[in-house]
Amino acid sequence: MTKIISFSNQKGGVGKSTICLQTVFYLVEAGYRVLAVDFDPQGNTSSRLSQSDEATYTGTPSVRLFDENMHEIQPMKCVRGMDLIWTTKNDPELSEIESLPLNCVVNPITNLKASGILDNYDYVLVDCP
Repeated sequence: MTKIISFSNQKGGVGKSTICLQTVFYLVEAGYRVLAVDFDPQGNTSSRLSQSDEATYTGTPSVRLFDENMHEIQPMKCVRGMDLIWTTKNDPELSEIESLPLNCVVNPITNLKASGILDNYDYVLVDCP
């Protein structure tokens, strides 16, 4: 069964992205299949894991997980051995997620489950804003 770990704190600058990244690296090194989901509008987790220009991001951006009935989810394959559902730096769409109706907050996990993608991973690590 896939384990989902979220890194969150109401205060910014407390190391959420750093701890998420280090946990991703540790789990990949230990041989686990890992999916990282970057919901932080700053996009630091995405830029560190992808090691590519934003123009070359592929697959599903994390903001799309908030859409209703988003069942076609394609993570980006990263050179370091993990997969990533990414965001660009300072993504204005992701910054506006807080204004969505409360019932939309469950869409990401609902969409991940419905897509069947969770079966491909031992761990899903979520970097929260």
